[in-house]
Amino acid sequence: DLESAETWSKWGLGRGQLAAISAVVGGSAGLAFDLMTGGLSHGIGAALGALTGGGAAWFKGGSLPDLRISLTGGVKVGAGEGKSLTMGPPKNPNFPWVLLDGVLTRYRRMLDRAHGRRDTEVLEGGETGFTRDFPSERRALLGKWFGSCLKGAPNRALEPEVFETLVETLAEVERDKEA
Repeated sequence: DLESAETWSKWGLGRGQLAAISAVVGGSAGLAFDLMTGGLSHGIGAALGALTGGGAAWFKGGSLPDLRISLTGGVKVGAGEGKSLTMGPPKNPNFPWVLLDGVLTRYRRMLDRAHGRRDTEVLEGGETGFTRDFPSERRALLGKWFGSCLKGAPNRALEPEVFETLVETLAEVERDKEA
């Protein structure tokens, strides 16, 4: 349940981890500004980007996502006319981490469950997520890509490396199950 406070406290990154990743992503954006100015900004762009990214994640990262739908003017569907409803991308920087933890937790539960069972599976809330224990390099890569996705412009250059990292993560979940 993505609207549950318990889900957001158990899954996703911790507040400090989220702030660190956001500071790295913000610093990278600021560094791009510094490079565009030819170094005349003396690293101020990188510093401001890191402070802004880290601060925003620290103060906003712990809040639940704001799920709102606004349909101004109502919905009219006629011959050749209509309104479209576009939602997203989500604004909360922890949202993709919570979503990834949910996927990995459910994947782990599927691996643990016999394929022939017919009873109802009840997901218990006692499990913590996987992303808090990711190595810092993995968190940095995924954080950079998630940040670009949250802005509505995914970094396509990172996608092969992100895909490889996610496949590696699924393999680790499988190995942990066998251990």
